[in-house]
Amino acid sequence: MRFWTRATTLHLAAAGFWLAAILFVGLAAALAFPVMKDLNPTLPGFSGYPDDHWIIAAGYVTNPLFGVLRVVQLACLAVCGVTFLLTVRKTKGRVLSGVRAILLVLTLGAVIFDIAVLSPRMQGELAAFRDAAQAGDVALANAHRSAFDADHPLGRRLLEGGALCVLGLVVTGWIASGHKRTGTEGDG
Repeated sequence: MRFWTRATTLHLAAAGFWLAAILFVGLAAALAFPVMKDLNPTLPGFSGYPDDHWIIAAGYVTNPLFGVLRVVQLACLAVCGVTFLLTVRKTKGRVLSGVRAILLVLTLGAVIFDIAVLSPRMQGELAAFRDAAQAGDVALANAHRSAFDADHPLGRRLLEGGALCVLGLVVTGWIASGHKRTGTEGDG
């Protein structure tokens, strides 16, 4: 029983950390872009590109956070997957176990798609945009920016959907752990 408790606790900690990481990166991006827009900086390295230096600056600030998030997601997904497999047989309720398995498969699919397909494509367009903007090739820079912008809604939906699935892992993991609510009912 002690092994199960530790594995369940590790599962909850990994899922909680994962959710916090997603929320942190999303919040950082949501704050950085409007602040940079208000500051309206001019970047000397991009003097040949006349448009929206604020979006370039905000991207330089937030892009590394998404790279860290990908590493966190892989690590937490691995921990959640292994601890789920180690504890699922002791979990009461087939429906609960099924829901947890579905949530893990959905997050696995989203993370793999992001890391293997979407992120490389977006990072390639971002790098090409920056290179063209620095070189002053406005038409080429705008073409790469448009391609990046076209993928951005999908990236956002993946992040939001992933956050909901991970929240589901936290909730179903807590329920599966059998934690009882302790309170002071009846203490007046």
